[in-house]
Amino acid sequence: MKRFGAVIFLLLAWAPFALAQDAQESSKPLAVTPGVRLAAAKSVCLKNLGGSDTPFDVISMSFSEWARWRVVDDPAKADLIVEVTSPDDGKKKDKDKEGGAGGFTAKAQGRTIGGDPNDNTPTSTRNDVLMSVRDAKTKAVLWSGTEKPMATEKGMSKDEKFAAAGNRLMASFRKRVEPESAAQ
Repeated sequence: MKRFGAVIFLLLAWAPFALAQDAQESSKPLAVTPGVRLAAAKSVCLKNLGGSDTPFDVISMSFSEWARWRVVDDPAKADLIVEVTSPDDGKKKDKDKEGGAGGFTAKAQGRTIGGDPNDNTPTSTRNDVLMSVRDAKTKAVLWSGTEKPMATEKGMSKDEKFAAAGNRLMASFRKRVEPESAAQ
């Protein structure tokens, strides 16, 4: 009987420490998964990081029509930042040739060489269209995808191939965000 009393005493003495440890563990912030962060977001800011405007225009139009998020211009007011980079379509080079301000523009480590020194238009050396979705506050990448403008898509212009790549990226992103609606 004395042993039973000793065990009860030890359990009662140990209980406050165990409860305090549980309270400390529950007060730690939980890790937020990318899916949870995407679901919690209310606004999105879109950025074209270079290359053709066509995929960016398709993706920004898709976000505007989607009505899941409010599209904002200021990254500070956004929950998510969507960055789009694509291959150069050659239109900017033609514009530089027509403008005659130096003949060409080359980018090297963020500096403009030749051409108009005030032209800060980004250029891209990518072969595919990249769309990345970042948390605006932590800058963590929550989703990223790439699509190639297919050379095998016969009868399509370069702009149409870029638009198709942008549409495929948006379809992949929608499937990630709303898997149940994509299955229907």
